[in-house]
Amino acid sequence: KPSGSDNPLITVVLDSVSRGEDARNELAAEGSASFLRKLFEELGFDMSRVRWSPATRCYGGAQKQNFSTKGNWCRHFLVDDLLRHPPKLIIPIGTAALGLLCHKSSAQDWGGKLLTYRGWPDDWLTDKEFCGETAEVAKADRICGHPLFGPPLGVQGRIPMVPLQAPRMIYGTPNPHVINKWKEEVEFAHECATQ
Repeated sequence: KPSGSDNPLITVVLDSVSRGEDARNELAAEGSASFLRKLFEELGFDMSRVRWSPATRCYGGAQKQNFSTKGNWCRHFLVDDLLRHPPKLIIPIGTAALGLLCHKSSAQDWGGKLLTYRGWPDDWLTDKEFCGETAEVAKADRICGHPLFGPPLGVQGRIPMVPLQAPRMIYGTPNPHVINKWKEEVEFAHECATQ
């Protein structure tokens, strides 16, 4: 389950749970997310205001998993957590987590850029059936929005987000330029949250 602050400044969305995290029932305790936790501490983040939330709810096993598919099954837990504990900023880690929060497809391309989480599903903003704009929906007097999460959040419910490439991808390269650029993106995310 999510861990950390109940009143977060930053919510870090991880694509998965590692075997060790699953065994300890503690997110960012080891694995690639622990690199991010250490960097947060080095940069002076107030760790009492950070929440860690997984896009998938359990360790996937020894086989390589498609976390985008698993995330689609588990995403309602993440959405519920964001509704109950809205942060000032969301940091999705990796492509799968980013894709589950919006229609962007690559953390490498969008890493370090300021985006917006607009609620789930994003299709609320484009599909007239979700927005109650069709004649059939209006006649049926149906509730506008999602059956579990209610109506679209609207502008006041939008949350800024700064996606980051997964630490395992960054530290897997021996290129100091790539590592330094990623650290600058983490600092930018912190600035966005604290401004």
